[in-house]
Amino acid sequence: MKKKVLFVTLLFVTLVFLFKIFFIKNPNDNTMKKFDLIKKEITKQGYHNRWIMISGHRDEWYNNILKNSAKKSYHIKSMAFDIYVFDIDGDWDFDSNDIFILESITNKIELSNPNLVGGFGTYTTKDFLSKHMVHIDTRGYKVRYNY
Repeated sequence: MKKKVLFVTLLFVTLVFLFKIFFIKNPNDNTMKKFDLIKKEITKQGYHNRWIMISGHRDEWYNNILKNSAKKSYHIKSMAFDIYVFDIDGDWDFDSNDIFILESITNKIELSNPNLVGGFGTYTTKDFLSKHMVHIDTRGYKVRYNY
């Protein structure tokens, strides 16, 4: 079973990488700053950046074809990114502790950078792939959901 999970994960990462090359654009500078600050703080606190950005700015046509995507998504406004989390706490298992650490660090970044305040949440579908996905944005007010 572990080999199957590893294979599916590697296949998914490869497809995301190829998709990013051709379709996914980085979010705006402010949102990328938040992304970078979160990465640095994770390292500073002794955790691991075992995650990849799988979505940034989305064109409206692309956003509209995604299942369960908000019609007024902050991705369209270039103010959001989604990450696929493999592990943060170092136990090589994605669980609620990884989400807790990521949210705590996001809260710390937002507290010291009020211009980066925004949304943080997981997706409502909890299948094998989407249960690892976290949405973070810079909408201007704090929102937390789905975890």
